[in-house]
This record gives sequence, C-alpha cells and structure tokens, in this order.
Amino acid sequence: MTFKGVIFDLYGTLVELYVGPRYEAMFRRIADILNVSPEEMRRYWRTSMYDRSIGVIPDNKTAFRAMMDELGKPVTEAQLDQISQIRLDYTARSLAPRADTLKTLRAIRAAGVKTALVSDCTSEIPAVWPDSAFEGLFDATIFSCSVGIKKPDPRIYQMALDRMGLKPEDCLYVGDGSSRELTGARAVGLRAILIRDPHETVEPTDPDRREDDWDGERIASLSELLDRLP
Repeated sequence: MTFKGVIFDLYGTLVELYVGPRYEAMFRRIADILNVSPEEMRRYWRTSMYDRSIGVIPDNKTAFRAMMDELGKPVTEAQLDQISQIRLDYTARSLAPRADTLKTLRAIRAAGVKTALVSDCTSEIPAVWPDSAFEGLFDATIFSCSVGIKKPDPRIYQMALDRMGLKPEDCLYVGDGSSRELTGARAVGLRAILIRDPHETVEPTDPDRREDDWDGERIASLSELLDRLP
C-alpha cells in the first residue's frame, strides 16, 4: 500500500465520543443554572444540532439565548457567560487523545505522510483547538461549523485534499462511521477505514449515527495504521 495522506475524523476516532456520564452531568448543571428541565434542553439541543454544526448558530451564547427565547424564559448575560464557559471547559477536557493517538499521528508525519482533520462539530471545538494536544499535528483542519457544510458532503473532503495538495486516490480516510462519513469518503475516491474499539462502552446518543453495516476495511485502534505506512 502506498498513500501520501490520511484524513481523520475526531470524536470516536482520535478522542472518545462526546457523550457519557460526565457529559450528562455537564448537561444537568447547565439546565439547573438556566432553571429548565434537562429534557427541554436536550430537545432543543438535538433539533438545533444541524444549524450549530454548520455555523448558522455561530456560538454557545447565541444557541442558549435562542433556546431560552423559544422556551419563553428569561436569561441574563451573566448566566450565558457562565454556561458558555462550562461547555468550553468540558469540550477542552473531551479533547484528551486516546492512548495511541499522538504516537500514531507523529509516526505518520515522520514517515512523510500528510495528515488532515475533518470534523462535524460546533463552535466549541475550534475555540479550544489551539490549546489542545493536537495543535500542529495536522496539515489541514476542517471544522464543519467554520466552513458551513458537514459530512458526507463531498466538498468537505475536497477541502482537506486541496489544503494537503493531494488527490483522493493518494489518501486514506479513518473514522468511526458517524454522519455516513465513510460512505461519503468512498464516494469521492478516498480509501475509507472504519475504526471501532471492540471494548468501547459509551454508546452514541443517536443509534443511527454510525455505519455499523460498513462493508470495508476495519481497525480496532489507530496504531494499526503504523503497519500500513508506505
């Protein structure tokens, strides 16, 4: 196998999924501050996800203000500042690399292979990214909320390819299958690989969000990519 670049997904690939008990605790804390039920907040957060992930809703404060307007409840600037910071802090902590992530990324780059990140995400990720352990490890970083499109739109993969200066047939795409990302990657000519930790215990909030029926290549950990280096 020869390849010149690898495009990575973020959550469920380089870091753990953005869900679980700590996420739920953060969610309840924000609901308590706003004096809304977790169910009300979860319903709005789910229905607004698309607009938040393509930047139509540009940041947390705007999202929370819109939610409170929709619920017909008051909110102060102090509350908005407080809960926005809570989400930013949680997001920063959630960017803890999986055990073999940094070693794998550095080895790939040391072999002369370019790296890119393509993530469907909301505004918190680019806000905290410069202070994360990942800063400087990618030739291109594409955040859906910053570019206004999500996977599996072919344009988002092409952005990464253009910034790396590579063709689809020269690159791998590695992801956990969320947002039909593997099907999308394959459609533009990338060699798509599903990563799925068999010991993963946290389930995605949307059971349909991942391509569990993927018929292509699979790996259980990022370090398996090292055996495929050109």
